Amino acid sequence: DDTGKGIPKENHKSVFENYVQVKENSVGQVGTGLGLGIVQSLVSDSIPSGANFGGLVHTEQKIL
Repeated sequence: DDTGKGIPKENHKSVFENYVQVKENSVGQVGTGLGLGIVQSLVSDSIPSGANFGGLVHTEQKIL
């Protein structure tokens, strides 16, 4: 299960861009902001190696 703080809705599209981090959620966390961009490239884009898994990566908001 994902137990993170979540991503504000206004940041949902930008988190797939390389080097983007949601600042208000990154207190005490270390990272480069590359993870979701790499995932999206592997899953939905054609990458230089030619690999493409033909999938879709997206965000959604769940209100508890």
